[in-house]
Amino acid sequence: MSSNSSSPVTDDEVDLRVLFGTLWLQKWLIVSVTIFVTLIALCYAFLVKPIYESKIYVAPPTQSEISNFNYGRINEMGLSAFSVKDIYSVFLINLQSESRLQAFFNEVYLPGLDGGERERSEEALYADLVKMLTVAVSSRGSDRYQVAIQGTDPDKIALWLREYVVGAAKSAKVEIIKNITREAEVRARDVRQQISVLRESAEKKREDSIAQLREALIVAEKIGLEVSPAMTGGILLEMQKEGVGQELYMRGAKALRAEIGNLEKRASQDPFTDSLREHEARYNFYMSLMEFSPSDVEVYRMDGVIKPAARPIKPQKTMIILIGFLLGGIAGFGIASLRILFRKV
Repeated sequence: MSSNSSSPVTDDEVDLRVLFGTLWLQKWLIVSVTIFVTLIALCYAFLVKPIYESKIYVAPPTQSEISNFNYGRINEMGLSAFSVKDIYSVFLINLQSESRLQAFFNEVYLPGLDGGERERSEEALYADLVKMLTVAVSSRGSDRYQVAIQGTDPDKIALWLREYVVGAAKSAKVEIIKNITREAEVRARDVRQQISVLRESAEKKREDSIAQLREALIVAEKIGLEVSPAMTGGILLEMQKEGVGQELYMRGAKALRAEIGNLEKRASQDPFTDSLREHEARYNFYMSLMEFSPSDVEVYRMDGVIKPAARPIKPQKTMIILIGFLLGGIAGFGIASLRILFRKV
């Protein structure tokens, strides 16, 4: 004896079979919608202008590349030396500043646009540039930055990228040199004022010395001391102990007249002014820094080479076509399902 057993067919399985069967009958509708949407995606992928990107990494300069900025900057002159961080920070500020972007927009970006592109307002064009140009910290280190520009012309954006980075470096150099010369100018002015004070003080001392000598001459003439008395070393030492050696009239009238005449005819007190020559040397040094123009200096180091991009970054044609195919399939199944639903109703 044998018995046949079979699993009962549920209502859900019957409904699914009916649904798939009905969808199969509308397979050409699903295929048509899928092809249509895929073709739209295909047209978009090939008709839209490709966007290229040129980028470069910048890093701090080496110590040797900034060494000429430190010409004459020693503690003895009151000038501290620049560090690599000091120089590089000025470059980064210029690289990310609004003024640098504005200058690049007016000097490079606008002249480089085609006639049709320049018909738009400058506000709209500037907004485009802000979106195109990015300066961001590289993931490899906080002192390494990435500068990138996007556009439809790979050769043009590569040129723009170079102009932007080099322009920022030039602005940074000008700013550093301006700071150096300005600091030197301020210090030179201070030293010049000190020199004036020293000369004025020396002149006052000369006038005071003449007045003291004239008074001593009157005393010497009244006591009839024309020539200083000859004294031995022992006598002179004893007089100095008693305070007598400090009296000017003891030099004698003849010596006092000669000294007064010499002081009155003296053209300049500079050779007799303490520390004046040292101040003059400092002044001349600071003045030389006002003509400071260092060569062979860099404010950054370019990590890589700027060259036109070989491939566009967008649109990603394969991804767009694939997404179009998937959306087309979903739309086809959706339309077919709606037709089945409305037929039942």
